[in-house]
Amino acid sequence: MRSVFYHKILAPLESTSRANRDRYSQLFLARGGYLLPLVLVVLVLLWVKSLAIDVDRHNQYLAHLRQIQTLDARIDRNVLQVRDGLLTYYDPIVNDLAQINRLQTDLQRAPSFVDADSRQELDRLLQTQRDLWQQKEESIFKFQSQNAVLINSLTYFPIAIADITKSTTAPALKERLNTLLRDILLFNLSTEKTLIPQIQREIAQISTTEGTTIKTVLSHAQIILNKRDRINDSVKLMMELPTAASSEKLAIAYNQRYQAAIDTTNNYRLWFYLLSIVLLGGIATWILLKIRAYAAATAQAEEKYRSIFENSVTGICQTTPDGRFLSANPGLAQIYGYESVAALMAHVTDIDRQIFVFPERRAELLRLLQTQGAVADFEAQVYRQDGTTIWTVENIRCVRDARGNLRYYEGTVTDINARKQAEAALQEAKLAAEVTNLAKSQFLANMSHELRTPLNAIIGYSEMSIEEITDLGIPSLVPDIQKIHGAGQHLLGLINNILDLSKVEAGKVELFLETFEIAPLLTEIAATMRPLVMKNHNTLVINCPPDLGSMHADITKLRQSLFNLLGNASKFTEHGTITLGAKREATGWLAFSVADTGIGMNPDQQAKLFQSFTQADASTTRKYGGTGLGLVITQQFCQIMGGEIQVASTAGTGTTFTIRLPDPVEPLSPEPASQNGHQQPNIITTLSTSVAGASTILTIDDDANARDLMQRFLIRSGYNAIAAASGAEGLRLAKEHLPAAILLDVKMPDLDGWGVLSRLKSDPDLADIPVMMVTIEGDRALSSALGAVDYLVKPVDYDRLMTLLEPYQTNSAPTSVMVVEDNSENREMICRQLTKAGWRVLAAQHGIEALALMQTEEPGVILLDLMMPEMDGFEFLRQLRQHPQWRSLPVIVLTAKDLTTEERQWLDSQTQRIYQKGAGNKQILDEIRTLIASHSSQRC
Repeated sequence: MRSVFYHKILAPLESTSRANRDRYSQLFLARGGYLLPLVLVVLVLLWVKSLAIDVDRHNQYLAHLRQIQTLDARIDRNVLQVRDGLLTYYDPIVNDLAQINRLQTDLQRAPSFVDADSRQELDRLLQTQRDLWQQKEESIFKFQSQNAVLINSLTYFPIAIADITKSTTAPALKERLNTLLRDILLFNLSTEKTLIPQIQREIAQISTTEGTTIKTVLSHAQIILNKRDRINDSVKLMMELPTAASSEKLAIAYNQRYQAAIDTTNNYRLWFYLLSIVLLGGIATWILLKIRAYAAATAQAEEKYRSIFENSVTGICQTTPDGRFLSANPGLAQIYGYESVAALMAHVTDIDRQIFVFPERRAELLRLLQTQGAVADFEAQVYRQDGTTIWTVENIRCVRDARGNLRYYEGTVTDINARKQAEAALQEAKLAAEVTNLAKSQFLANMSHELRTPLNAIIGYSEMSIEEITDLGIPSLVPDIQKIHGAGQHLLGLINNILDLSKVEAGKVELFLETFEIAPLLTEIAATMRPLVMKNHNTLVINCPPDLGSMHADITKLRQSLFNLLGNASKFTEHGTITLGAKREATGWLAFSVADTGIGMNPDQQAKLFQSFTQADASTTRKYGGTGLGLVITQQFCQIMGGEIQVASTAGTGTTFTIRLPDPVEPLSPEPASQNGHQQPNIITTLSTSVAGASTILTIDDDANARDLMQRFLIRSGYNAIAAASGAEGLRLAKEHLPAAILLDVKMPDLDGWGVLSRLKSDPDLADIPVMMVTIEGDRALSSALGAVDYLVKPVDYDRLMTLLEPYQTNSAPTSVMVVEDNSENREMICRQLTKAGWRVLAAQHGIEALALMQTEEPGVILLDLMMPEMDGFEFLRQLRQHPQWRSLPVIVLTAKDLTTEERQWLDSQTQRIYQKGAGNKQILDEIRTLIASHSSQRC
């Protein structure tokens, strides 16, 4: 029955009481920190209030009150003494009056513990006392005046009677005078009123006697009678003033206020003591609760850490330096494949050999611990109980005693076998992705060939058709053919954009940095884009300061970016204004802007910019066309050059694109060397020829690859080739060898090409040596790196082709041109164009057929496609250069293939010459012809 009562009633009550106690304890601990400062403030205030009475000031105030009372009694006594003739001077009275005035002035400053109401009451009583003392002081001064007259009469009255007595012979008069003197003196001393009538009769009797002296005596007697009575009345009134009562009343009132203040301060002091006791009790309780909470938290933390230790999947252990486990958790036993911690510790007695697959890894771990004290992320392969191996990572530290002696190691062990397997799988996936990326690159290269080949036929035949239809006099068909030609050109631009974007995404874009003037560049771009701008009846405005100067960047990519922006502005603006601007910012960066007054964009449309194959919205694509690649490529070019592109637009108002580039643009980090040991080629533009001769050609170029290639080409062509790596060295070699011609690079450190040219022309011995400047112009930087006579990308620009072939055509007989092309349509089209231009044409479908044809007739020039069946262009070049009589034969590469770096390097060493960077092809070949004979002239 008792057990049931306890479990049913007492136990719930105890549980509830314990819960309430814990809740109140937590509340006290939580709020105690906030209440303690408040209680301390209250205690300080109470203590200050309990010390509010200034005891020194209180004692001083009381002393002043008592001193006034003492001075009051002393003044009264001195006045009586003066009246009675016992005190003949007034200085004590005057000094006491002055002292009273000073004391009353000081009493006006009541002690600080007196409250405002009490202070007013004390001031009122003090003012009453001051008024009474002022009256008393006036009475004293009046008494002093009257007493002076009385003293004077008392002094001269006896003297005058003595004089009369000596001079008179009347005994009756002498007797009367002596009687009067006696009565007057007696009256002065006794102030008896009964003597006054007698003295008046005596005065009347004496007044009958004639004489001046008698009258003076009688006058003094009368003054003594009158003044003495008045002085007595004045002293009486003065004595009756309640100055003493007023002082006593003020003292009583002040004592009452003082006692009230004492009671108040005692109350404050009592509250202070009571609150101090409560505070001390609270602090003691708070400390006890804190200790209790800390103990509970410690127990809870120990329980939590014990739970973590027991339930953690990460292994936790302590090991001895000799390789034994001191302690371990179940997680560690599970990692090592043991059923329990006891089994692990019983079985493993040598961690080095029973756990570590490679014991030297354990030795390396111990060495690191000895030198560093702690080791993190130490990976190792370990054995499980079943003999299998897994990867683990350990985080271990040394535990030492107070004297620094090593006690044991402790730390964690984590199973990373799954991560290692994932890393292996990721590595395999990475290799697979690289293979896929290689396949993608090959696919893009092949697709460029496959797409450009039919485009070559479309564009070429359309151009031929326009010429033939014009010759036949059917101009009505020309617009249709021009539309076909325009569509082909548009598709070609699309293919080029896709290939450019693919290069950017693959990270294969290179920067060809050079210094160029900004204003001429913008003028050139404006001249190129003006027809397109005017197509929609727009006006092109250039906003460029003439003193903007130059910048160091990739001119090709900057030009293409501005072309893209101007093309977009021309497309989306009609009957408006397009502004091409440039300015230099305060940071040194250059900002190029293209602003239009076209349709503009809203914020949603702006958010879709710079996305591949995306325009502002579908309606824009339907109305204006386009692929959406131009802005993406422009943004990528800007980022590669370390800059950015910004857009600001308002729907219906217009759009402004701003390209911001640093000046100078920093070069890209060089790519690692390829597997065959060759570095990625520098895109160089130099000039050489295929004409043999004994002349010496000097090459001045700071690029080692460019110098090496040029020397090899010149030597292979029969020239004596010398090279210099700097402008100063080039000037020295020019003076020593007096070469027939100089190939001079413009962009070199220290002394650039323009400085070298200036010095050459100012030296009489060197001024006549022909100098050809070798520089970079971004549009042809990539093509010049192929190393052929020139580089034509399909579809072929036939006007350009004719210009390239012009140096090899002789007047005596048509020079033969061999066209090696597997596509019959392209081959037939090229042959027709060449035949029409007066060339004799040899045609071959592939390399094998071309080599067989060359056994019977050697052409003057070879137009070679690279991608062909049977034998491609690369293999054809290899076999062609194996024949000594064909090694100097000029070859023009015709390809739609997007060449790799390795292919460019190979063509660099196999084709006849490298095309000059920057200058126009016809101008270059004209300059070459003035120095050396052409290949056809040499053969003749």
